[in-house]
Amino acid sequence: MFVRFLLLVFILFSSYFGEAQRIKNLKLYLANSTVSIKFTLSAGTSCNGFKVLRSLDSLFYNEIYDYSGICGASGLDEEKSAIDASPAMNQVNYYKIQLSTFETSDAKGIYVSSTSKANMIVFPNPVSNDYDPVQLKLIGADNSSVSGYLYDEFGKVNATLNLYTTASVTSINAGALRNGIYLIWLTDGLERYSAKMIILR
Repeated sequence: MFVRFLLLVFILFSSYFGEAQRIKNLKLYLANSTVSIKFTLSAGTSCNGFKVLRSLDSLFYNEIYDYSGICGASGLDEEKSAIDASPAMNQVNYYKIQLSTFETSDAKGIYVSSTSKANMIVFPNPVSNDYDPVQLKLIGADNSSVSGYLYDEFGKVNATLNLYTTASVTSINAGALRNGIYLIWLTDGLERYSAKMIILR
């Protein structure tokens, strides 16, 4: 009887913790001294959120972002992202993803330099009204399709962006945004562009 109990506990433990690694394709992108963190959560049971952990020595990690919603789907992979708008300058920042099930990804590092040049200009900035579109000038992205995200100051995705530049300029509507600091992150598939936008009405 005791052996059966131990066998049942082992099976349950293995089925819960023995699943294949679900956090895949962790990627870090640098633009304008901010780090965009992207990863894939493979199909499986849902989890109660994820955390982004950061370290400066690859040994001791601190939580910098906590997504507390339901994540994961039984039949589909999910793309997830977060932003670190305040990484440590002029050194390597290491990142890990941790699921609520205590699964933790492998670490990845990226060097962040305080001397990186702006490659996207937002104007007007700060935004003071809710009716004029906000212009984005992407240096070098002439007549290009770009896509990306608008993040709030807590690193949460506020909107998914799919835009087209004409002579390197495009625009977004910021009329529904509340006062605060936002980060616009875009890519044309080759280069990555980011800039902070302040809403102050």
